[in-house]
Amino acid sequence: MRKRFGISINRNKVSRKLQIKRLYYIYAERDSFCLADDVTAPNAKNIPYINTDKVSDVMNIIINQYLYNILYKDIKWVIKTNNKIIGYIQNLSGEGPSYELTIPDDFLLI
Repeated sequence: MRKRFGISINRNKVSRKLQIKRLYYIYAERDSFCLADDVTAPNAKNIPYINTDKVSDVMNIIINQYLYNILYKDIKWVIKTNNKIIGYIQNLSGEGPSYELTIPDDFLLI
């Protein structure tokens, strides 16, 4: 049985004068998937990152900075931005999360 949870990407711009790169935030939130996980609920985090041109970079940021310690298998998260599904992060084998894109990797998320 696969469980599906949603993670929403909210790119809030933070710009400064004379700064070429832009800082964005991914707002990630997931439901608890076991009783021990309820201790830290609602499991939300703002993840800062510098603008990127690839959706795969955003997925790797979510995996490496938010879902890195999830080892339960048969879990699948829906990744959305502006209510559009852009991919899935899943841990089907229990060896760690991987992702699957539903849009082209060079799709602009801004």
